[in-house]
Amino acid sequence: MGDDAVRLTGLDCPSMLRAMRRLLTPDLRSDRLWTLDPQHLRARGIRALLVDVDNTVIATGAREPSPDPIAWLRRAARNGMSVCLVSNARAARVRALADRIGAAWVSKGPLWMPGKPLTWMFRRGLERLGAPAAQTAVIGDQIFTDILGGNRLGLTTVLVRPLSPREFVGTRVTRLVERWVLRWVGATDGA
Repeated sequence: MGDDAVRLTGLDCPSMLRAMRRLLTPDLRSDRLWTLDPQHLRARGIRALLVDVDNTVIATGAREPSPDPIAWLRRAARNGMSVCLVSNARAARVRALADRIGAAWVSKGPLWMPGKPLTWMFRRGLERLGAPAAQTAVIGDQIFTDILGGNRLGLTTVLVRPLSPREFVGTRVTRLVERWVLRWVGATDGA
């Protein structure tokens, strides 16, 4: 087999690991959505936000968000940032929240339809906001959906701590791998 055994699409193993590390590393971390400083994001050139819903704005299983994330999203809008909710959740759930805060929204659609981290959802959010990637941040609680998808498009990525330990079964399994990835990329500051 020789050298070809360690190549994947033309990358040697060390190069592939560096590329994977870049794709899985968030640019910023925050304990919660509402602990982010919108002025800090503006200073980084961010003018648009693509925000995850489940366990970022609303705790998994909750019907209503707490006041903190809603107040933060409204404050971000007052600071001149456009907001689009981008979620793998059902469209009705995402639309109801978006209508409540006056935001654009993107949902993956039917259960069989793949969503994040595929780039189509992020691209649709950018289109709805009329925002360039260089001025847009993705904020979410998952490495393999929010951070990976945002980094694939060159967006600024912000990882927040999940609102609730309650999660869907598949997400619980993913969280085990996420813990390892966070150590690997050096993002284990406890956020």
